[in-house]
Amino acid sequence: MKLSPADALWANSIGLVVLIIAIPIMGQLSDRIGRKPLLIACCIAFIVLPYPAFWYLNSGKVSFAALIAIQILFALLISMFSGVEPAATSEIFPTRSRSTWMTTGYALSVAIFGGFAPSISVWLIERFNSPIVHTWYLIAAAVISTAVIWGLKETAHDELA
Repeated sequence: MKLSPADALWANSIGLVVLIIAIPIMGQLSDRIGRKPLLIACCIAFIVLPYPAFWYLNSGKVSFAALIAIQILFALLISMFSGVEPAATSEIFPTRSRSTWMTTGYALSVAIFGGFAPSISVWLIERFNSPIVHTWYLIAAAVISTAVIWGLKETAHDELA
């Protein structure tokens, strides 16, 4: 994108500040409207937006302001998941086994799918000779997440046992 290291750092930092601010707001919103609507909206957005966003970023015609706007957009989308996921995940499991299953499931999924993401991304980029092909990994994860979340019971307004 021909950005200076300082510009890249500022754009990323602004996105992270938005993320930090938005996470508790999204968590609070999920207490009012439910977990599933926010989680599904986030997943659908991650099915639709990554490829065009990365295509645009790769075009070489991106201003610093546009980069910041994209960083903010994705920070808001990530906050829709990050602000809701801890409550949604804990509410899936019964109280007696909640900690064990929640931490085990989270640790394994992050290690497997998040831990290998950089390697998979590099492999995809090299294999298909495209700097944005790794967006399909993200899109596939969003499709799978949407299917799983769709099947979950809404628990936002239930009493925890």
